[in-house]
Amino acid sequence: MTKYTYEFKVKLVQGYWSGDVSYPDLMRKYNISSMTTIRKWVMQASARGLAQDLFFDQSFLAVRNSPQ
Repeated sequence: MTKYTYEFKVKLVQGYWSGDVSYPDLMRKYNISSMTTIRKWVMQASARGLAQDLFFDQSFLAVRNSPQ
């Protein structure tokens, strides 16, 4: 089950991309406990775009975090 909706994630990513807010600003404003969560969404969107089917694809993180 997804804790945050696609629309919510896109809103935060676009807010960050606008340059008006930082990760800590978004954490405080939306009561998100980890900066890593927001950073992950921004990295996914930067690499794959904001299309819903790509945004939720967890294989991106598995490849990115795998040992080399």
